Amino acid sequence: GLIETSPSIPASQYALLPAPQGISILSTNMKHFLTWSPVIVQGATVRYSVEFQGEYEREYANGSWIPISECSLTTATVCNITEDISATVAYKLRVRAELGASRSPWATTKGFFTSLTPPELRVVVDGHHVLVELADMGPSFQFRVLYWKKEPKVQEHSKVMKEVSSVVHLDTMEAGAEYCVKAQTHVEAINRSSSFSPTQCVRAQGESQPSLLLPCSGHAQILTLPFLTWKISKIFQYSFCPAAVLPDTLVTFFTVFYWVLVSWVFTGAWSRQKKQIPRKLYPFQSEELSCRDPAALNWPQSCHCLWP
Repeated sequence: GLIETSPSIPASQYALLPAPQGISILSTNMKHFLTWSPVIVQGATVRYSVEFQGEYEREYANGSWIPISECSLTTATVCNITEDISATVAYKLRVRAELGASRSPWATTKGFFTSLTPPELRVVVDGHHVLVELADMGPSFQFRVLYWKKEPKVQEHSKVMKEVSSVVHLDTMEAGAEYCVKAQTHVEAINRSSSFSPTQCVRAQGESQPSLLLPCSGHAQILTLPFLTWKISKIFQYSFCPAAVLPDTLVTFFTVFYWVLVSWVFTGAWSRQKKQIPRKLYPFQSEELSCRDPAALNWPQSCHCLWP
């Protein structure tokens, strides 16, 4: 609060001792202090006394005031009132100056706002585990910790800790991944939270492991391609020329077709290029060839087609 000093007065006039000025309550993290400006008397030491009045005293004790023993006849201009008042009750506080038998009028203040600060935290990596250390701020405090894997559009995870131990385990990390943590304090009694602490990021040990799903899938397709190629060649052979050996043209075609498929599986181009297969590679779709001209296909003369 703003500290205002009163002008000094001669000791002979201290019967007119003025009330302290600039009285205010400083409250941070549920710790409350009453402060005021000093009353200065030349050649004398001024003392101060502090009293408080709560809701009970106002309504059920005839408006009485309770002295704070730690701040009775003190020479300091600050009084720790944390143990005497609560942030959930509307209190009034007052202070007066005293010099010998002379006492000043009371200076009174009422109401105050307690501000909360973010917690002090330290993020630690232990192998593939992310840990956090939080400074203990007292039994009234809870901590809300947010943590997430540092990547686009990732979901934040939240953990509320009502009791602070030395180290808290947050999550198991992926090798080589980076994780970030931030936290805020919360006091349930006043239903108020602080702002978040600065974000701290740490990286897990090791390197990121590539996914094995696609390689395994590709290997499975590779293993099935020889069987499918052999099966297709048998279907063509027994459908079109059951007594003949498959001509070299078709053998060459199936061999080329097989290796094209193998190449596409490894490069991932199958889905993008499957519509670009040249139709002219397939002799049965050529307009220049027909079943009625087996010589054009270099078939044996004993081959007989099954369609008209």
